[in-house]
Amino acid sequence: MVSPDVPPPSFVVAADGTRLATYRWPAEQPEGDGGEAARRPVVLLVHGFASSATANFAVTGWVRDLTRAGFDVVALDQRGHGASDSPDDPSRYGLPLLVDDVLAVLDAHDLDAVHYVGYSLGARVGWQTAVRAPERVLAAVLGGIPDGEPLARFDVPAARAHLETGAEVADRITAAYLTMADSVAGNDVRALVSLVEGMRGSGEPDADHPPQQPVLFATGSEDRILDRSRTLASAVPAGAFFEIPGRHHFNAPTSRHFRTAAIDFLTDAADDAPAPRRDLPPELARSWLLVPALGTDLAAAAASGADALVLDLEDSVDETRKDAAREAAVAWLAGGGRGWVRVNGRATSHWPRDVDALRGVAGLVGVVLSKTEAATEVTETSDRLGGDVPVVALVESAVGVEEAVAVARARGCARLAFGSADYRLDTGTGDTEVAMGYPRSRLVVASRVGGLPGPVDGPTTSSSRPALREDCETAVQLGLTGKLCAAPEQVGVVNEALSPTPTDVAWARTFLADFAARDRVVRDAGDLPRLGRAERIERLAAAYGVAPG
Repeated sequence: MVSPDVPPPSFVVAADGTRLATYRWPAEQPEGDGGEAARRPVVLLVHGFASSATANFAVTGWVRDLTRAGFDVVALDQRGHGASDSPDDPSRYGLPLLVDDVLAVLDAHDLDAVHYVGYSLGARVGWQTAVRAPERVLAAVLGGIPDGEPLARFDVPAARAHLETGAEVADRITAAYLTMADSVAGNDVRALVSLVEGMRGSGEPDADHPPQQPVLFATGSEDRILDRSRTLASAVPAGAFFEIPGRHHFNAPTSRHFRTAAIDFLTDAADDAPAPRRDLPPELARSWLLVPALGTDLAAAAASGADALVLDLEDSVDETRKDAAREAAVAWLAGGGRGWVRVNGRATSHWPRDVDALRGVAGLVGVVLSKTEAATEVTETSDRLGGDVPVVALVESAVGVEEAVAVARARGCARLAFGSADYRLDTGTGDTEVAMGYPRSRLVVASRVGGLPGPVDGPTTSSSRPALREDCETAVQLGLTGKLCAAPEQVGVVNEALSPTPTDVAWARTFLADFAARDRVVRDAGDLPRLGRAERIERLAAAYGVAPG
């Protein structure tokens, strides 16, 4: 056991007024680093039943080893445990409330997304959090988690009788939990029994709807739930399993082998994962991931790292399924999702139904209007949505390209986008850089005339990463600043290719520092263009999180 310094708790107040104790430890910096090295994502630690953040993670070496590995760490005493409030009312517990607590802690600590480590009850909470709020969990380590009812073997009547009269508890598991609960400072055993009652029927891991993030499952070799945990892990698309040698359920968190496996897993996930999705304004969004509204795992798409998620009601949806797709999009957005929706063209009978259904939906960021050929189509769409929803005009025909200036100037138009495939179909143009040069340039010029940001380029249909990167480089040279993505795998390449390079950022900061040092005095005809470029690079670097190099 180790005894790291445990800071005084900072309290987060849950929606029902319960005070939750949280603790934070900064990552250790390598000697001579000077604070320049980028830290890995924050790790949130959530303990098991009848334990606490200190007992499960601080004195067992987890905090020490995670901070040494470069992770900031936040830990939580779950309600009913440690220094958190301990209501003695079963209705104040249950998995949905415990997930709410986790999200409240993330919000209070200003954390968009974290790596999650949970054990036993904390692992169950982690599973539900990763499914319910996938954009908040980058990767997870779930220890000692079986399928089935939470704490199913805990004998509540026997536990209450023990507390009231001192009667002996015959069930070995129940007795072990009560002994552990008594040994943890701050625990209110009566409240923990109420927690067990409140957990009954409140949810269990659903193998048919698993988390889509990378998840490491870990269970002791002597734990009776070992095989069930392994089965649950096999249901997760990006799941892995680690058998903790020589450990049972109650002493697994102290295993050095478990800690090492978990930290290696999180380190790999931190190095490989795309950056957390930001709510960028439409003028700065680089990657626009277009997915069918029907038949798509929208939660997984939202976790892709795309700057803008676009639910498609148009070309990817059969005519006979338009109503079902519209309903699916609205339900997902209203249920907590956030994204754009590509609606059917103004000339179709689906357009009014699409727009009317989307008006006022909480999670709607904006709409992409297909087959745009006139300014009035954009304005009518904007007005019908209430006038405060941005509209991206998707130009997909020769008429649309020639009307691009008027479209860009239309009230409600936030940006132009290029529907390259339908443009080629309309004009018979080939899919070459030369053939696509005119319509792309036309949209760039129209955007500038209309006071809009650079347009969004059409998708690359090839699955080749080099081909995608080459398309992005061409788009940048022509002045396009965003790109439609046909698959989640394209998002990372697009975001990188359409961002300033670290070398560009270093140049910009050097130039701006030099310009400021000479009191912003212009020396030659090239200074003002260089200043404009440097300021733009600095602005984009701040938005996209690009550091100088």
